[in-house]
Amino acid sequence: MAERFSCYLALGDSMSIDSYPAQDDRVTSESRQDLGAASLLFRNDSDLWTEFQGRDLESMFPKIYFSPHAIDGATTHYLLDKTALAELEPFKTARVLVSLTIGGNDLLQAIRLAASSNPEVLMGEVRAITTRFNQVVSILERHLQNALFLLTTVYDPTDGTGIMPGDTFRGRLPVQYLDQFNGSIKETAGRMENAVFCDVHEHFLGHGSEAGADMWYWVPSPIEPGARGASEIRRVWLRGLEKWLAEH
Repeated sequence: MAERFSCYLALGDSMSIDSYPAQDDRVTSESRQDLGAASLLFRNDSDLWTEFQGRDLESMFPKIYFSPHAIDGATTHYLLDKTALAELEPFKTARVLVSLTIGGNDLLQAIRLAASSNPEVLMGEVRAITTRFNQVVSILERHLQNALFLLTTVYDPTDGTGIMPGDTFRGRLPVQYLDQFNGSIKETAGRMENAVFCDVHEHFLGHGSEAGADMWYWVPSPIEPGARGASEIRRVWLRGLEKWLAEH
């Protein structure tokens, strides 16, 4: 395999982190912690996910280094902050693989703030989020000059219905704005030579509000990935990366 990555950077929000998957008692136990999507992409837990044995970054690139930077609640504003960007300085010229999960919290905040406003206000917020997402990607390209980006869509726990499992938001969510934002991520990835479009949204459809025992989200707060959900995000990333590597 010609392509060699020296480092894997996980950037973004709770779609990438360990916290919620590690608390999912449908699958896990207290002894297991590194079960978020980014952790599994780096090093699979073969006791839980046998089909991915030998299919992780550590196996593909034995000397690769994992640097997790995703945090719970992160928004596009966070990744535009100079402090967050300063953390990436050591990787400026390294050949890095970057997974990016961002935008979901921005959308939730916009929906809550604009709940009593007219649709034009919310549409303006979605356009602003899209602009900031593209700014994030452009700045990351400048800060990480030799990177391949896994640009990831935001999943929909309502499965297109707008009704959150458990009715967390007490009403129908305007999921059409999520579709528009995800469409903009696809467009951005399509314009880039150093990006892989990873459609987690499409892959997760049917595993949310109506899925019952096959729900991939964390039951206490279904905007978060459960253990199976984290593994499936990893699946989408791995599938996209393997296809990219086969073509390059």
